[in-house]
Amino acid sequence: MFNRLERLAFFSSRAATPAHIITLVLIIGAMGVTAYRVLTKDGPTARSDTMALAMGAKSIIIVAYQLLSAHTHRFARWYSLKANMILNGLEIVFWGAVAFLTMQGMTGKNKCKGTSCTLGWIVIVLAALVSQMEVYGFVIALLDWRYFKREGKRRDQARMMRMEDSDQVRMVRMEEGSFDRDVEQVHHGHHGRHDPHERHGHHGHRTRK
Repeated sequence: MFNRLERLAFFSSRAATPAHIITLVLIIGAMGVTAYRVLTKDGPTARSDTMALAMGAKSIIIVAYQLLSAHTHRFARWYSLKANMILNGLEIVFWGAVAFLTMQGMTGKNKCKGTSCTLGWIVIVLAALVSQMEVYGFVIALLDWRYFKREGKRRDQARMMRMEDSDQVRMVRMEEGSFDRDVEQVHHGHHGRHDPHERHGHHGHRTRK
């Protein structure tokens, strides 16, 4: 099953970066809605109301680590496929907890009302989406880690090597095709030429007859 998933473009290593960016946008959205909800809420603020803020700050650091270690030379030495897999797995649980506890706080003794309730449900939806995106990131990280353990190289490096090999093969074929055309032109040019002395020789032979 994992080998089949590795061949799918949907779970390629390149898909991790867009997934991180989408996750980051969702996290910032959840934090923004939570902050506005806390500021405009009537009555005491429970821990479940602010949980998305603390979780969001932590998750932004994790996503920043994954992006910077994967795409910058300064942080490349801290890049770890196993760490990415573990972090994404933990994020699934953490954001699932944010969605669950926020919902529990809204449907408990102190039921939400009005705008605060609407904003709370928005936070729940965003937290659930973040958790789903982390599932997607976890699968990609798991496939990357398994491939590295089996092949001794990263999946994106293997893809780059295949692209370089295909480019070299294409260049060789182009050079071979150009060489074949040159040989064919020389061959046709040689057969198209006639020796003037040979022509005179033929005419002279006919005259003697």
